[in-house]
This record gives sequence, structure tokens and C-alpha cells, in this order.
Amino acid sequence: MLRDTIVYFGIIQYEYNNAMCQHAAGIEMLIKALGYNAVVIGVSSRVRPGRYEKLTNNRYVINYPVNIGENIRECISAKDIISIVKEIGTDRIKTFIMADYRYLPMLKMKRYCKKNDILYAVDIMDRFISGKSITSKIKKIDSELRMRFLYPKVERRIHICHAYNALLGEGKHVAVIPGVGKKSHNEFKTLDSQSETIKLVFLGRPGLRCEKEKLDWVIKAIYTENLTDSFELVLAGFDGKEFIDKNENLRQYLSDNVIFKGRLKHQDCIELLQRADFSFVIRPDTLLTQYGFSTKITESFAYGISVLATDTSDNRLYIENGKNGFVCGNSFDEVKEMLKMIAKLSRHDINEMKQYCCNNNPLEYTNYTNLFKKVILDN
Repeated sequence: MLRDTIVYFGIIQYEYNNAMCQHAAGIEMLIKALGYNAVVIGVSSRVRPGRYEKLTNNRYVINYPVNIGENIRECISAKDIISIVKEIGTDRIKTFIMADYRYLPMLKMKRYCKKNDILYAVDIMDRFISGKSITSKIKKIDSELRMRFLYPKVERRIHICHAYNALLGEGKHVAVIPGVGKKSHNEFKTLDSQSETIKLVFLGRPGLRCEKEKLDWVIKAIYTENLTDSFELVLAGFDGKEFIDKNENLRQYLSDNVIFKGRLKHQDCIELLQRADFSFVIRPDTLLTQYGFSTKITESFAYGISVLATDTSDNRLYIENGKNGFVCGNSFDEVKEMLKMIAKLSRHDINEMKQYCCNNNPLEYTNYTNLFKKVILDN
């Protein structure tokens, strides 16, 4: 039988539209661009352990653990994934791509694919930082097991950023492919704004005390540098009251220019993004940020929106200062100086950057089809 299908598996939570949903959508575009059927397997807390649910002809979900028992099982078993592969048909699958998961299930799938003449590839995008919870500690240990004992032995690897080349090495079937997306020209509503106020938009979850995204730096810098008349700061994806309750020190820096939109549907978030002048990804310099890549950048570029970012991961490779955004260092003072500089931009300058973004998307999926083919298909 013709092997006409490529399967992609990852911790994709369709019910919450997490960042992996956007990443998987880009991978699906790449698979289809190569002329193959794409089947994507994600996760859901609605599904019982050991079972799976078929959402559509090309979309499945397995259990997402919600307790210690389910977490332990997730670290051991690949039976539910194998059940889906059998339903699709092992003789139809050309390549099975597995994004960061648990060490033992990934090892088992590697062996299963070899036994059934299926090419096995991995998509590497995260290095976990251990937290205080038992679950977090388990994930950290599991992550290190993959980095040391599994990934170096996998021939076909997608690295989300160049830091993994140094960590794991390069090879004939290894390529750096960041989160990719597709332009939707008919949806652009971003050009030729006449407002003198610069609209900054953040979509996502910053962490309880801004440990993931440094919204506190942005809020504080705008207030202390008397830039509240220059910027409108629109924040969505999290509960504003809860955020302020957890970050009491920020109350003194809030003014009418900071607008909390709360949790929104994805389409509402996209509409906010389309009306922005800049989105921003202001992250601290940590192991997690150096070995990851933000889907916020991918999504912003897909809608013609410039990005403000700190110097983590490969951000400087894709964000050109003054053309499609700005990148600064990883400190409060450097973020503050960047905002002061942006406040001096004219409306003409900002609209020119939007036009450039619309015409030049470095993360458009068509730029990466040959690299993707090298990883998952080439001999």
C-alpha cells in the first residue's frame, strides 16, 4: 500500500487552544505542502487513560493527565498512541513525528516505527525548568533523560532554535525550523492607522508573578518614563484582577492606558492583534527561553504585526530592528530604553513597518518546506 500519510504527535490541547495548537498547525501546512495526508494527535483531559477519541478524520486525542496516577502512566505507556497508529494503518504511514513527550513512550514509539518500517522523527522545542511540585520535578528529570539518552540517537530531528544544534549536534537529517505560519492577506486590517497613540498588545499568560513574560517591566517602564500618553497597553488571555492581586506592587504603575481584556476566544484575540501596532514577547533569560521559540512571534508576523522582544532563542534571526520589530537585551533598563525609542517613532514609521511585515514574513511555512523534507523524507 502507498505510504501517503505523515502523523504528528504532541501535547496539543485543542480545547484550550494552547501554543502547541499553533505550532502543530504550521507542521500540518508543511506536511500537506509535500503532498502527504496529515494526521495530528493531541491530548485532552476529557479522555480516559488508555483510550483515545477521534475528533475528525485527521485529528485524534489521547489522555492528558490530571492527577499523579495519570502522570505516572503517561511517563510509561505508549499503548494509546500505538492504537491510533494501527487504526490509521501502519502500512499507510511514511513518517511518525513526535514532539517533546515522555522519555519511555518516545523510546517505545521509536522502536515500534523501526519494526514497522516507519520513519521516526522528533520535534524538539522545550527544556523544562524544575518547579516545586512533584509533577514538575518528574517532567524535569524526564526532559533530561530525553536530551541525554534519546535525542542524540534519533537521526531525524527538528530543532526549534539553533541552541539545540550546539547541545545535540547537527546531521544529514537535522534542521532548525521555528514555529511557522501562513499569511492571510484577506484578513489584514492593520495598515494606515492615523492614531498618534501606539497600541501594544499582549496575548497569553504571563505567569502568576510575571515569571514567564515580563509584563511588569513594560507596565513599570511606561509609567516611570511618563509614556502613558504615548502608549495604549492592551493585555488579554488572563484575568486582570487576579493578575493585580498577585502583583500588588504594580498597582502604583497602572493608569487608564493599561486595558485588561481578560480571557477571550481565539478569534477575539486575533481581532485585537490585527488592530495593534506592536505585539511584544518580553521574556527573561532562562534555560526555557533560550531553548524555545514563541508562537506569539509567528502569529504576529502572520497578521502583519511588528514584534518587540528580548534577546532570547533565535529572535534576532527573524526580527530585524526597525523593519519588523525591535529586539533588546534581557533587563528592565534595556526594555525601558527600547520603549523610549519606540515612543519617538512617527505614525508614518510605524505604518511602514506594518507594510514591511505584510510583504516579508520570515516565518511563512513555504520558506521551510525543503528543510522539512530533508528531515522527514529524504534518504
